[in-house]
Amino acid sequence: MESQKDESDGAGDAIATNDASSCRSSSPRHPVPRLYPNIAEVTEDKETTEVKDKEPSETKDKESSETKYYRVGAYFEWVPMNLDEDSRTEESHEPPEGAVLCGTSKKGYSSYVARAYFYNDRLPASYVPRKKVAYAGWNGEAHALADGVEVLVLRDASHEWVPCRKGGYPTDALPTGYSHLGEVTYTGREMYEGSLRLGKVHPSYKKMFITHRGVEVGLSDYEVQVVTPREKSLE
Repeated sequence: MESQKDESDGAGDAIATNDASSCRSSSPRHPVPRLYPNIAEVTEDKETTEVKDKEPSETKDKESSETKYYRVGAYFEWVPMNLDEDSRTEESHEPPEGAVLCGTSKKGYSSYVARAYFYNDRLPASYVPRKKVAYAGWNGEAHALADGVEVLVLRDASHEWVPCRKGGYPTDALPTGYSHLGEVTYTGREMYEGSLRLGKVHPSYKKMFITHRGVEVGLSDYEVQVVTPREKSLE
């Protein structure tokens, strides 16, 4: 796996906020396999949910949102990017047709909705073709990843961004990633210092985290991505 400091977002510079480190749990837990249910009870409040912790045994018979979305793979897919050093030709780093353009990096480069595998996590990420890497936050730090990067491509689906705050997310939000503790995470976006930035909505931390100047920055208000099959969205 290839990782480097988040140079595009100004690693090493001073920052205004850095909420991620104080949110991390220090309780010992064991890693679990890669397909995870979201082990939480959700209570609906209009379009979004408020998450309450619940024991894993109480949700064994519930279908995970991850499984639900893989069943509609004909409508969208996650396309792996070949970003190895030997494959970084002029065309290899270009996003596929149907990739979701959203926002920019700190330096103003166009970014696309993506995800990336890093250690035992699958992280919501922001793919920046100009830099040929995806930027993602992990353990309070920003990482530039060129290995295990996948870009979201819509085939026969529409998408929207639903306003949420403090860990909330729509019940039909796209489950982009997961933590090594088994919690599902989502793709979000929000304006930060004049730029529209993609980030990771982490419900248990009640924030969306973006990468900025080498670290994760936590935001309480944001929008969450929802992907809907086109035929359903027309009903």
